[in-house]
Amino acid sequence: MDSLSSPLLDEAEQEELREDRQRSEQGSRQNGGGKDGGEAEDNEDEEDEEEEDDEEEQEDDQEFVHTARPPRSRTFPFELTETRENRAEHAAVFLHEGLHLSRFSHHPATMQRLRVYRLLHSAPFRLIEAGVSIFILLLAIIEKPAVWTVPLWVQGLLENGCLVFFAYRLYIWYKVVASWPAFLKDFQRVFEVLAICIFVLDWFLLIADSHYARIGRVFRPYFFLSCGYGASVRRVVRQFAISLFQIIDTLLLLVFFVVVAAVIAFNLYYNDNEHFSTYNESVVTLFIMLSGANYPNDMMKSFKSSRFSGIFFACYMAVGFFLLLNTVLAVINQQFAVSERVLFKREYLHQRKAIRLAFLVSTEGFEPTISYKTFQLIMKNFDPRLSKKDIALAFFGMKRGYSDGGLRLRDLYYFYDVRGLSYSLDMSASIAKGRSQSFKGEPLRSSFMTLGRKIVCHPYFSKGMDIVIGCNTIALVVAAATSGNKPHYSPIAQYSFLTIYWIELVMCMLFLGVRRYFSSGWHILDFLVVTVSTLALIIARGASRGTSTYPIEVFSTMLRSVRLFRLLRLRQSLNDILITLIITLRRMVRYFVALFLVYYTFAVIGMAALRETISRCTEDTCEPGFYFREFNFQLCNFDNIFYAYNTLFILMAVGGWDVIMDGHVDMSSKAARIYFFLCYLINVLVMWNVVVSFIIQGFRCLLPLVQVAERKKQQGVLETDTDEHHSFSIPMSAAVELFDANDEDLYANVQRLHYVASTLHHPETMYHAIYGDDMEMWRRSERAESSIVDEEVYREERRDNQDDQAPTLTKDVPDGPSAPAS
Repeated sequence: MDSLSSPLLDEAEQEELREDRQRSEQGSRQNGGGKDGGEAEDNEDEEDEEEEDDEEEQEDDQEFVHTARPPRSRTFPFELTETRENRAEHAAVFLHEGLHLSRFSHHPATMQRLRVYRLLHSAPFRLIEAGVSIFILLLAIIEKPAVWTVPLWVQGLLENGCLVFFAYRLYIWYKVVASWPAFLKDFQRVFEVLAICIFVLDWFLLIADSHYARIGRVFRPYFFLSCGYGASVRRVVRQFAISLFQIIDTLLLLVFFVVVAAVIAFNLYYNDNEHFSTYNESVVTLFIMLSGANYPNDMMKSFKSSRFSGIFFACYMAVGFFLLLNTVLAVINQQFAVSERVLFKREYLHQRKAIRLAFLVSTEGFEPTISYKTFQLIMKNFDPRLSKKDIALAFFGMKRGYSDGGLRLRDLYYFYDVRGLSYSLDMSASIAKGRSQSFKGEPLRSSFMTLGRKIVCHPYFSKGMDIVIGCNTIALVVAAATSGNKPHYSPIAQYSFLTIYWIELVMCMLFLGVRRYFSSGWHILDFLVVTVSTLALIIARGASRGTSTYPIEVFSTMLRSVRLFRLLRLRQSLNDILITLIITLRRMVRYFVALFLVYYTFAVIGMAALRETISRCTEDTCEPGFYFREFNFQLCNFDNIFYAYNTLFILMAVGGWDVIMDGHVDMSSKAARIYFFLCYLINVLVMWNVVVSFIIQGFRCLLPLVQVAERKKQQGVLETDTDEHHSFSIPMSAAVELFDANDEDLYANVQRLHYVASTLHHPETMYHAIYGDDMEMWRRSERAESSIVDEEVYREERRDNQDDQAPTLTKDVPDGPSAPAS
């Protein structure tokens, strides 16, 4: 595509750019013709290199537009004044659209639409819509079959109030796009309109028939998916749907195998085993056996009649249970990797385009950099909750350290990577970098505080606390083993260990600081364990003599045993695995929420079709009745939302799900088997295998990074700008002017401040580790296909890319101005 054909340039500007390019090319040819040809033939290798460089420059010329002067005007498809504030607002909106994957065609074109957009994406409004979305899900508690029954008019008032809010949210969205064609092209909003219409129709049917089951409640989870906080969950649900459609062929192979095996089993065992008395029973039995729930129970009668029948069932389990089910996992894992790559590529390129648009708007299309004052305005519009220090750290983080000047486009490309990082002051590195000169002011800590910090940070202090935790664990085990039928723990041991724990907690918080103390997950766990255990013990001891405090005392003792997990750090391999597991679990929250929403849909269907069925089972009415007499399987019902979730979780664990299914079939109809078969196929074979694939991918990418970071931490290596950490240093003079006056970092007795942030907890770290090579290829194809022409911006980016590929961590330049030039 011709790089000059841009919607940002009018015809006169494009013609001017073509003439400038022709003049520059003619001048280059004339200068090249005047050179001595003999000098070019002195070294053939150098000539080859020059030819390669010429080819690269020709490719760059096709990509970038070189002009003697940049065009001073731009035509944007929205109202844009010459004020810096207005441009910063539009740039912040572009960054928001890149973060939430919104369409750039829906960018608010007028100031009125811009204000409406900011209202729609403001933090209070997003909290309200998330709260209303969760509230409408919780209405299932008071609806038939209800946990707590309330009048029907109260239910209608609450639910219709939520629907009015969702209709108002749609109205606000229409005010943003201000066009019915654009509104109707948004499938998400159209589907939300249909869902509201279905709910209104549901209420009319319920008024006409009070026994109506209201199957339309299955669309309630969609309201949460459409809110701002449901974007990541919506991505997971999309992965579930993609995986389900991609493995249909594998599931058909699985069903075909069961159908064929059922024909063989029916012909072999119809005479001596009631589970294979008919072909339909054979299919159901073998399908359940594929999950391992009824194996070997349903085969033992056939095995008793003929020992050779064991060969058939062994072959069936080997092929079906061990081969085909693992094949389903392999296919889902492969499709998960493909879908993740596609989704991440789309997000990555969309965010880069958003950054380019924000850069063009904020620089008016011709400035080479974004000044610090403009960046402040952009960040205040992007997130008003950010402090001056947060904005300054983000600015220097994108610049990879302190230097004069503003943000270039290459620097701004790190925006979404730096946005999720939490920087902390590394005092040891700061002292190492600025020992020669001290800042005027009070030192950060006195000699007493410095001595206490050394004690707390000493390895022997941590090892001593590990010994105390080990002794506490041994004391708990000995007390439990010698207590008989009722646990009894010595009060002296309880008070002694709690006192030691409190001394450690106070010392760490005093000498490390509250912020640094709570930045560690282990310290947060210690704080919760010690405080809750102490409160429980105080409540137990403060109760009256006639009140039994046994459960509270046991709870306090059990809670202290949680600190035993801290001993896992002594084994380095276990410590690495535990850290990786914690990081992975934090990213799996959206998967758990997606599972909750999918289970909500199945729970609503179960309450509508299977309520008050198995709960009426007895030993005489349900087969086999032994499970209902001895193990109370009649509690695995769908009589309310809580029972429904408990039943679905048991079905997911595949333990005894055939008994639960048979009980519902006996009390309703054989069509109920379709519901349980779909639960197994979707919830177990698809969704949980997607979760397993995510865990496998997370460990494969994060475990090596965690191992490297822990090794460097043990060796005492100062953190550098690596895959595991992002760090930079800034002079104190810049911090004084850019930070808040009462910031504690300003009183450090150093010349330069060194900040470090761990990238392991950043959600994009795993994707950068997986798709690092692909991202470079995507950037090249993006430049070739981009329709945005900004000659100064892209010329600056090309000049930067010709420098060292790995940017330096810190630019140790003499202290210049206290803030970047604006």
